Amino acid sequence: MKLLIDGHALIWHRNQDPALSQVARESLESPMNELWISEATFWELAIKVSIKKLDLLGGLESLREEWINDGVARPLPIEWSHIRRTIDLPFHHRDPFDRILVAQCLAEKMTLLTNDAQLQQYPGIKTLW
Repeated sequence: MKLLIDGHALIWHRNQDPALSQVARESLESPMNELWISEATFWELAIKVSIKKLDLLGGLESLREEWINDGVARPLPIEWSHIRRTIDLPFHHRDPFDRILVAQCLAEKMTLLTNDAQLQQYPGIKTLW
């Protein structure tokens, strides 16, 4: 399964937070799944770190290294097709980072690994938690 990982899942997995469901943990650790992380996720986390809304142990660079540089997941760039797709999305969610994740999942036929119930409201989106 092609999984696009939401930012909270990355952090909760790293911190072994019990908020990460067993299904999510097993999905992240299964070699059967193809893991992707949107560049939008790293952008959002960078903003949260810079405004002191998020204290990321080890920093953002180490998180990216753990997932991308070590080959656990692949980066998903933001493409025009993803941006264009956001125009047609209903406003169930106003967060632009979440909206681009939904658009990327729809365009790339991925499942979104997220605990955000609002994202499940989008027509055609597949989520896992």
